Amino acid sequence: MDELNKRIWWELINSKFKSIYASILNARSRKTERLINGFIAVASSGSAAAWWFWDAIPWLWPLIIIGSQLLNILKPYIPSLSNLKLLHDLQWHYESKYHEYDQLWLRISMQALTSEQIDEKYKELSDRFFKESNKYQRIRSDDKEIKRLATKEWDIILKNKYGIKEVIN
Repeated sequence: MDELNKRIWWELINSKFKSIYASILNARSRKTERLINGFIAVASSGSAAAWWFWDAIPWLWPLIIIGSQLLNILKPYIPSLSNLKLLHDLQWHYESKYHEYDQLWLRISMQALTSEQIDEKYKELSDRFFKESNKYQRIRSDDKEIKRLATKEWDIILKNKYGIKEVIN
């Protein structure tokens, strides 16, 4: 495999891994947002429950109200919650990149392209995805559990779709 094919293969498998990672991060962030919003909704509309709390546990209801207000204030500053749209877009950015490189890899494996065409297509894809990737620079995540889950799914895809039996991580 020549150097250009190695780069194309790397972009292919790396973009799939990043797509899976972004998908899991996106799903977790949305779940966290739903839980926070649910807590805030219950706390802010729990006037009936307030009477029970005031009688039974007078210190708990004010604590819940304070907690919900703090969450409401801090929510825009929690990175994974303030970037939900960007996380969704990042996931599709990597999935699109994977799809493009997968199509290129298929055409290479079928010997349907000349060396010049491969080089031209690689440069076109690299330039396009590099330009698009600038808007995702503020998303940072190095969650070991998400990485483990993404690696597990990635290994299955590499084994089933590309016939790779052992993946070195």
